[in-house]
Amino acid sequence: MSKTTNLKCKTTYLKCKISKGQLDNEVAVEMENIHGTKLSLFCPREFVKFDGKLPKSGTIEVFVLNKDVKEQVLILLPRPMLEECMENSKNTIVVNKKNLINEEQLLVKE
Repeated sequence: MSKTTNLKCKTTYLKCKISKGQLDNEVAVEMENIHGTKLSLFCPREFVKFDGKLPKSGTIEVFVLNKDVKEQVLILLPRPMLEECMENSKNTIVVNKKNLINEEQLLVKE
């Protein structure tokens, strides 16, 4: 995933739980959608930020596609989710805005 796209999406970070993946260069990521349903995916380590050993809380790089009603935000994930879900695509989910962190907030935490 690059910082710019034809969709003019904003890069941000979603809070998640990060565990070891099946391969050395990947991680397993668990996150929640707007309904609190846990969803997961495998992705390259370059898309996540965490401190220390795994499993750990961290963030995954995502793109904001649409700020929906109230606190709901449609995001694009860097890889497809493992679960079949009710959303339109296995790469997009609706999340609560409170679970997103922008780059400036992330730099303060580091």
